[in-house]
Amino acid sequence: MIEEEGLLSHYTKIENLEKILKNARILLGQVKNMDDPRESSLGWIDTVGIGQEIDLQAWERARKLKQVVGEKLRVFCTTKPQKDNHKSVIENSIYGKPRMWAQYGQNFKGFCILFKKEKLKEAIESKISDDDYLIQDSVYYPSWLHLVQGGTTIEYGENISLSEKKVTELITSNEILHSIYFKKGYDWREENEYRWLIYSKKVKPIYIDVEKAIHSIVLGYKFPESRYDEAKNYCLKLGCKCYALNYTHPKYELIELI
Repeated sequence: MIEEEGLLSHYTKIENLEKILKNARILLGQVKNMDDPRESSLGWIDTVGIGQEIDLQAWERARKLKQVVGEKLRVFCTTKPQKDNHKSVIENSIYGKPRMWAQYGQNFKGFCILFKKEKLKEAIESKISDDDYLIQDSVYYPSWLHLVQGGTTIEYGENISLSEKKVTELITSNEILHSIYFKKGYDWREENEYRWLIYSKKVKPIYIDVEKAIHSIVLGYKFPESRYDEAKNYCLKLGCKCYALNYTHPKYELIELI
């Protein structure tokens, strides 16, 4: 077992092996590409026409401003350790959750990165400018989430100035971002997520250098053995441990590769 104190995990697909480990960097994903439609649809943003005559151009500008939010809100999701009495069971660890492997780790064909939380925090914060808006926090899993409603509105029409600055003010003026992106349904509580959410004016992708933050790598039990050497070589260059999960019914085992 790996000592998890001070660590966070991130599950991902095998196609990201080279993208992440070769250059030791991660990409902050756009919220519009998230798996959960509650988060990716931007349904919490309404566009409302004001006035008797609303032209199509005004509606189109409002619609595009809504899309801008989905492109400029970036997120990075991790799993944090859980406090329980079964630390000896791999399925309870931050790198051994079957549901996480199935959902994000390509059904065990992918890999899991273990990060040093404080170093990852430093790396992300180093990329944040004064114009960016950052929230970093644990995700909360209330049983009454389906009853929660909330949102913000982009108004368009006669004598209404539409601008990205106005949209930025709308979404950062209250707790709406925290409410939408740091709450999930109770059935997802085993993910025990810790997230970074950034609203940035940057158009280009935001990459985070994580060489100093990577603690170790865990390969899924279906990760192709033909690529073990590739993964180990990346880890040797990074100076971190490399492990692989093995499954022999009815339990998982952790194998140290280097």
